[in-house]
Amino acid sequence: MSLSGESQTLKDAGNTEFKKGNYKKALELYSKACKLAPNSAVLWANSAACSLNLKRYADAEAQARKAIAADPSFAKGYG
Repeated sequence: MSLSGESQTLKDAGNTEFKKGNYKKALELYSKACKLAPNSAVLWANSAACSLNLKRYADAEAQARKAIAADPSFAKGYG
């Protein structure tokens, strides 16, 4: 699923923050994007990666499950 508009902008901003190690800010941005595109496996997987880095393991698992539900073939959802 490709993103467009505000969800893509939020994802890009989240990616920038993630690369800087600002996982909390990145998670906030990905969470906003997930509300706009709830069927995006990429957004849920990115959120899960942030939660892992923040040691929020239960959240990471829930987000990874949402990534898998959105797209069972998206390998990063299992990662």
